[in-house]
Amino acid sequence: MTGETLTADAFHEAEKKATAGGTKKVTEEAEQRLKDTGKVNPLVDPAEFGVIRRSISRKEQQGEFWVLLVGIAMAIEQLLDTTGSMGGNVEIALRVLKTAYELFKSGKKPVLGRYDIQIATSIFGDVTDRRVLLRSQFEMAKKIVEQMGYMAPEKDGGDPPEDQEYGLFAAAYLTAAEITTYGLRSYHFMITDAESHGRIDMKNLIRVFGPDVLKRLEENGHSMERGRFPRHPR
Repeated sequence: MTGETLTADAFHEAEKKATAGGTKKVTEEAEQRLKDTGKVNPLVDPAEFGVIRRSISRKEQQGEFWVLLVGIAMAIEQLLDTTGSMGGNVEIALRVLKTAYELFKSGKKPVLGRYDIQIATSIFGDVTDRRVLLRSQFEMAKKIVEQMGYMAPEKDGGDPPEDQEYGLFAAAYLTAAEITTYGLRSYHFMITDAESHGRIDMKNLIRVFGPDVLKRLEENGHSMERGRFPRHPR
C-alpha cells in the first residue's frame, strides 16, 4: 500500500509518458486500438472489473491498528462528452488536471484537504457508436493520467439530444464510494453541450455493462426491474 498523491512532479512525469513527451495526443494509441480491433483497455471498459467502480480509503496496518495513509477516500468523477466538436475533452481534462487537483488540495483552507482524492474519468458517445461509454477506475496519483490515456473518443457527430444517461446511471448505481458510509457525498461533474434523451433501455444497459448488470446493481444495494428504469420527466 502506498500514500502516493498527484504532486506536480508526479503529474508531469505521467503526462510526459502518456504523450511521449508532448509528441502525441494522450488518447492516440487507444483511439487507434479501437479502430483496429474494436477493443479498449479492460480498465476503462464499464463491463469489466466487476462493473462497480470502488473508491476505498488506503490503510496500513501498524501494530494492532489500521492507519489512514492520506485521509478518507473522496471519489470525484468527470463525465466527458466526446461527440463531434467535444471530441477533444480528454485532452482538455488532462491539461487542467493538475490545476483542478490543486484547487481541491492547496491553499490555506483547501476544500478537500483532509481527503484522499480519487479520480475516475468517463467519456460518452452516442448509442450509434461502437462504445457508448468508457469508465476508468477511481485512481490516485499517476494512475489517473494513465487511465485517461486508455480513453478512446470516437468523436462522431449525430444530432442532439445525446446519450450521457449511461454515464449518469453508472455514477448513481454502479459506484461504491466509501465516503458515503460517513453520511457524506462524493463529487460528479459532467461536461456536455447538449441535453440527454432522458431514458435508458435494457438492450444498451447490457451492451455497456454486460449481461449481469442487474445483479451488479443488487450487489451495490439497488434493485430494478427490466423495463422500469429511471426516466427524466419532460
